[in-house]
Amino acid sequence: MPLSCCLQGIPANDILVMAFSRKAVEELRGRLGAAGAAVMPQTFHGWSFRLLSCYWTEAGFTAPPTVVAEDKLLDVLAGCLR
Repeated sequence: MPLSCCLQGIPANDILVMAFSRKAVEELRGRLGAAGAAVMPQTFHGWSFRLLSCYWTEAGFTAPPTVVAEDKLLDVLAGCLR
């Protein structure tokens, strides 16, 4: 689908391609070939993180978002429950 959009005159960087998993994103990149670099398929989580990283103040947050390492996740959650 995205390739046909490019052929119809839609710039590749104006196309948003999302998938649910990193594995699906990699498969999409492979299928898109050279156009995949311009289209930049990404996961919903990755896209959301980039969006919040740019607009965190507008979203009402007091600090930019961070990614918590899996081994620290229980510590963070325990701190929230205190």
